[in-house]
Amino acid sequence: LKRKHSKSEFLICKEIKKAEYILSNNFNTKQKQLLFKLRSRTLDVKSNFKGQSRTPWCISCGLFQETQSHLLQCPALVLNLHYLQGKTSTLNENHVYGTSKQQEIIVNIYSDIIEAREILRNRIDIT
Repeated sequence: LKRKHSKSEFLICKEIKKAEYILSNNFNTKQKQLLFKLRSRTLDVKSNFKGQSRTPWCISCGLFQETQSHLLQCPALVLNLHYLQGKTSTLNENHVYGTSKQQEIIVNIYSDIIEAREILRNRIDIT
């Protein structure tokens, strides 16, 4: 068995126990599920499921490979989230592994980004 898998390479596990965010009252169920997907790299982006898409390019902008980190900087998505404009360089996807406060901030940003992505995807499907 491989010692290092790409889906779990950033997870640090000293002992087997539930992650703090799962037990925390600071997150609702939907946020906990999203945080789990982000931490385990199972969020629905092309780079997380290689071989399931014909092209690696972002469905929102078409300019860059679709990765979790790209979502934080995707020009098509950031344009729809005014509070992120000019701040994308300070966003760090590794905050999903950080403190409770960092996790809270980044999961809320990803939640907004995913919502904007779905709205954009629906517009593309209609036309």
